[in-house]
Amino acid sequence: MTRRFIAAPIITGSVALALLLTGCGTGPVPVREKTPPKAATTVPPVEPVRGANRDEALSSVRAHDFESGVPQLAGFVKDNPNDIEAASTLVGALLRLGRREEALAASLTALEKSAEGPEAIRLRARTLLHAGQPGDARDLLERWAESHPDDLEMKNLLVETWVALGLHQRAIAEAAEVLKVDEVNRGAMRNIARAYVASDRIDLALFVVSQGLEAGPDATLSFLRGQIYIKRKDWQRAVAALREAADASPDFPEVLNNLGVVYQEVGDYPAAIAALEKAVEVAPGFRAALLNLGNAYRGLKQADKARDAYERALALDDQFADALFNLGILYFETQMDGMTDEERLEKAIRHFNDYKNAAGPRAPKDDPVDEYIAEAKRIIDEQRRAKEEELKNPEEPEGGTDEGGTDEGGTDEGGTGGEDATDTGAEATGEGDDGTAEPAPEPAPAPEPAPVPEPAPVPEPEPAPAPAPEPAPAPEPSPAPEPAPAPEPSPAPEPAPAPAPEPEPAPAPAPVPEPVPQPVPEPMPEPEPEPLPEPEPEPEPLPGQASAHRVQEPLR
Repeated sequence: MTRRFIAAPIITGSVALALLLTGCGTGPVPVREKTPPKAATTVPPVEPVRGANRDEALSSVRAHDFESGVPQLAGFVKDNPNDIEAASTLVGALLRLGRREEALAASLTALEKSAEGPEAIRLRARTLLHAGQPGDARDLLERWAESHPDDLEMKNLLVETWVALGLHQRAIAEAAEVLKVDEVNRGAMRNIARAYVASDRIDLALFVVSQGLEAGPDATLSFLRGQIYIKRKDWQRAVAALREAADASPDFPEVLNNLGVVYQEVGDYPAAIAALEKAVEVAPGFRAALLNLGNAYRGLKQADKARDAYERALALDDQFADALFNLGILYFETQMDGMTDEERLEKAIRHFNDYKNAAGPRAPKDDPVDEYIAEAKRIIDEQRRAKEEELKNPEEPEGGTDEGGTDEGGTDEGGTGGEDATDTGAEATGEGDDGTAEPAPEPAPAPEPAPVPEPAPVPEPEPAPAPAPEPAPAPEPSPAPEPAPAPEPSPAPEPAPAPAPEPEPAPAPAPVPEPVPQPVPEPMPEPEPEPLPEPEPEPEPLPGQASAHRVQEPLR
């Protein structure tokens, strides 16, 4: 059975949220996800705090204290609708929290209150792009461009909508016109690079990006260079480019997300987790980062943390198909504390079915989800049959009864007959009360010949029934073949028992001190030591970036 583990799409647009928090201007714009999630129905809207202090609210939001800063800023913007910087920062914060509908509403209010001024138009267009509505953004910008043909900044934003709509040649031609007017216009260079990346003309994209960076650091151009190296699977250069982008813009969520994905590709899960935790800190509503964070924790065999990350992504969007699939895989192949194998596999089946409903016609043609469901059901049936067999044919203890039945006399005279002591030794101690009370204490040393209990091995046949509890683990040996973890093999017909959660290959190298222990210790970061040397992911097909290939379309 081919295992597919979805990694969040590597984002190929511009910086989405990094500079929206600093207000409007010439900064990058939001990157939309290819299939925008629906609004989270479980999250109540932000309650504005009226009379809030502007500077305090802006400071809190820019420090990523969204819990207290966003309600204050929402209250201030409600009282001061013409403050476009505050409105822009509020919209950026709402997008980082995954509150797209509220961000759209706030950007529309800003547009209406400003009488469609240029700053409000830019804010509205960026928000529409992020929300997956490039057509609406294009219409808004084209109206402005007709009456303001010399506004190069707005023209660059319009060209970006064309890239998002797949009009790559048109975008390149228009960006080239901008460069004729301004040879070092960074916005035009970004758009040309984006169009080349989106149309897989990687060499041309790299040339344009390099030309743009000669003029000085630029977070978005470095980010795009990272995308180019990711497409080439040149992980070392990708890391270098993304680190360069992070240096230029430390709270750039898409950079941090993609850095985490690249670290997973080379098996450096601790570094991946550090980058992804930071991405989630600066953008708590970033579904892709939460999905990849779950994958990274799974790579370290930390199932509880992986499950938590997937569930946080689903709290933002309960129809997030990738998270549903990965959660199903997690339950399918990993032992969970406090959960029987049957309960675990039933949960896996439930998540796989939810994934099918959420993915619908968007599911890939070679989707293996039905094979996983069938395999989980087969394992459950197999375990149930095994339990029924055990109930029908309970194992008899070997050797018959041995509960001290060989006492030959000496029970009433407990302390007097060392050679008459019982085989079990335990019964002899309680029956001496019938004999003389005085002499009894003297022979007390007699029980000391604990050698007599040596025959206790006689009861050892009784442990034979111990196999009765073993049936539960019995299914575990069957997972030994573990077809599921194998990424390449096609569906294994029969040898595909429940996949063992801890594949022996990984633990073996690190825990030298514990060669035999059955629990199979799970090394944390050590199993995947080399951060970048290996261009191919070594231990598991985990982040599956190449297999998922849900590349998000570029925006700005």
